Amino acid sequence: MQDGLTFRQVAKELGISRPTVYALVKHHEHELSGYIQENEKGHKTLAKDGVEILRRYVRESKADCKTDSKIDTEQTVDLHDNVVEILRHELDEKGRTIAALLEERARERERHDCLIMKLSGTIETSNAKIALLEHTLAEKETAPALSTPAPERPTATVVPFDRYKKPEPKAKDPLEGCGLFIRAAINLFAPYLMRKDKAA
Repeated sequence: MQDGLTFRQVAKELGISRPTVYALVKHHEHELSGYIQENEKGHKTLAKDGVEILRRYVRESKADCKTDSKIDTEQTVDLHDNVVEILRHELDEKGRTIAALLEERARERERHDCLIMKLSGTIETSNAKIALLEHTLAEKETAPALSTPAPERPTATVVPFDRYKKPEPKAKDPLEGCGLFIRAAINLFAPYLMRKDKAA
């Protein structure tokens, strides 16, 4: 059997990495079993024919990769288009939401401005009323008193009590000394006789 190449040399010749060479040899071990040998240092080597077999597998795998990559590229483009469409739709939704929020905020700001203007008007009116009241009070305090005197109240005449004055005598009863029957008859038939005459 002819001298072989170490796996490092095989990797360099095929333009692949050493782990890839090990993986290919292990995968195709039943085909390459007659081409693998050990050198005097105990390293595994691969004969020239085995290298050619590996070269064929490398070419096939690269061709498969190109085909797969073309298919993958088309699928990736479709996937990217779908993702772009979804993202565009989401952006449109978010744009509409932002526009609605901005419009709502503008309405709120307009409402707040109206309230502020109303409150400012109310405050100005209140301040004007307060100033008018203060001015009126100041005028009343500084105005001279009216010269017309207040109307006088009539004074009641007080009669002094004379404690040494004798009380007036009581009028004499005209029916004094009359009997009960006579009193009753006069009371019924001639009541004018019952008047107490002071002069009598």
